[in-house]
Amino acid sequence: MWKYIVTNSLILMLHAIRANSFSFSPYYANHMVLQRGAKGASIWGHSTVHGDKVQLYANNIFSGSTTVDSNGIWQSKVVDPGSNKATVITASSSVGNITLNDVLFGDVWLCSGQSNMEFRVNGLANSSEEISDASNYQNIRLFHVGHHTTLTADGDLNSIAKPWAKPNLASLPSFSAVCWLYGKYLSSHINRPIGLVESNWGGTRIEAWSSPDALKACASTGRKRRSVNPNAESVLWNGMINPLLRNTIYGAIWYQGESNAGNSDGYKCMFPAMIDDWRSKFYANSLHTTDPKFPFGFVQLAAWRPSAANSGFPDLRWSQTANNGQVPNARQQNVFMAVSMDLPDFNSPFGSIHPRLKHDIAARLVLSALAVAYKETGVSFQGPYPTKFTPYHNTNTIIIEYDHGTSPLDIRSSDNFEICCTTMNHVCVKHDKGWMSAPMKSHDTSSVTINTSGCQLGQHSIGGVRYAWKESPCPFKQCAVYGAGNGLPGPPFTYSAHLQYFSPFTLRRSDLCQKETLRKCGIGKQRRGFGKVASDFFSILAVFFVIYDGINCSNYRNPEILRLQQNMCKDTSKHCIFEQVCEIRVAQCLIPPCHDITYCVHTWGSSSKGGVCPTADDSSAGTVQCFGDFGCGISNNDVCCHNRNMNTSYCHTPKI
Repeated sequence: MWKYIVTNSLILMLHAIRANSFSFSPYYANHMVLQRGAKGASIWGHSTVHGDKVQLYANNIFSGSTTVDSNGIWQSKVVDPGSNKATVITASSSVGNITLNDVLFGDVWLCSGQSNMEFRVNGLANSSEEISDASNYQNIRLFHVGHHTTLTADGDLNSIAKPWAKPNLASLPSFSAVCWLYGKYLSSHINRPIGLVESNWGGTRIEAWSSPDALKACASTGRKRRSVNPNAESVLWNGMINPLLRNTIYGAIWYQGESNAGNSDGYKCMFPAMIDDWRSKFYANSLHTTDPKFPFGFVQLAAWRPSAANSGFPDLRWSQTANNGQVPNARQQNVFMAVSMDLPDFNSPFGSIHPRLKHDIAARLVLSALAVAYKETGVSFQGPYPTKFTPYHNTNTIIIEYDHGTSPLDIRSSDNFEICCTTMNHVCVKHDKGWMSAPMKSHDTSSVTINTSGCQLGQHSIGGVRYAWKESPCPFKQCAVYGAGNGLPGPPFTYSAHLQYFSPFTLRRSDLCQKETLRKCGIGKQRRGFGKVASDFFSILAVFFVIYDGINCSNYRNPEILRLQQNMCKDTSKHCIFEQVCEIRVAQCLIPPCHDITYCVHTWGSSSKGGVCPTADDSSAGTVQCFGDFGCGISNNDVCCHNRNMNTSYCHTPKI
């Protein structure tokens, strides 16, 4: 009897032991790459024995320990043993030991997006060569997340297309071409193992890859739609990104946006918000082993159709930079990009929206990564970008200076530039019909001169300048502006601004305006006539305009004008204004959303000293009425134009 009881008890105990399980998360496998670095790499898995102790070893050297939580999850860190060789990782618990073989420590990059990121190596123009060459890059390892949508956030991967593997004939042909080439070129530069994690889905929108928190940051409801369609909000985040959060990564690259081209304004918010959200959640879930500001690279949208003049692609390219034109910027720190608008493939058998020549894209992306993600000094990673615009009415031209005149240009075409003709009652917008070609007339080493004769200055002013603002702006590598040193294209830009030509205006004054008034501001001490002072003033104003990029309006007052004001009014404690009705027509025109001031505002003097609002234009007195929504009124004792629709008044003209 007792023998029977003991025997059955032993059988039950053996069944209980066999029923217990202890495993790594399915992300972890032989041949993988773990993130190198002093913080260690997160490793985690599952166990049915809650509260059990788990110990980690790297090449039999103790690395860390943890306990299984109430959800059956264990997570700890393992540190690179520094052998620079393949490592064996062992996890030990009361259930038994589990191992990972041939593990390398290097940099792990996540590759995500839609079809151009999903575009396979076997679709490249030189696919056979790439696959054959893979044997030379055995320090690169590949992992491919399978397609999976879900309405709730998965804690672990439910679909793996291909587990960790070395690049070979079995693993590489179906792997992301951009991801592979990026890793290949990067490995050649930094000479360390690279782990590439592919998680993408063609034809998908950014909303699907964003968490509810990220969507809420952009005035979206962030609600969970009752649909597992791959374009429903957050379903790809739930199924293909959230399961990766406990893993340690070095950075991410992103190629997406075609499906959001109809909502560029929304993308301007959603893209930076998604980056912020990914960063914070990877950091929080990986035992703080992933950098909270990990580097994030993206490919600016490539060309598409040769005949399409202006779809949503140009606007989306601009929104990818949060309307800054370049990255990194104040809103997108530690972000880098590759410009690809000049790399069309109109004969691609996969459709021209899917260019086969991904090599230049990857090479440009790696160049940016070396400078931004790896902080290498002396790397020229950006194409030329404009820093100064100088209009000349007498020659109907604008000179555009690049990079403060420090970067030599390689000019390959006279096309791609456009201007917008406008009036004081109208501001140029994205799809305005007022945009017209402004071909390049000439160039020197650091600037180009464009033709603005299309604008009739008697009726119009130039309301904006833009570059490469087309779906497909040029033939292959034949856009207008490239860097002479690095061969990189200047990115597209758009500036909305009233580029006023001031020299045709005649400054008049009333007899009440005396040079004594100017002397209060430190001017006229040599008894220079008022007309001479005005001429000097306007010669500087001729190059004054305000650029809008929608970030911080306080940055957009021309420094030359500020210096001029300081020189004219050295004693800033005094209000250097004309005591009588006398006005210099000063342009300081801002456009929305730099809020409130769309037209030139004017000051007519101090109300305490007899300044009054004009009742009509009076050129002899140098006065004009206020334009549009602006009316003359008193603000802070100053008589000036202000916006009738605002709660407060604005007097933004220099008080001379």
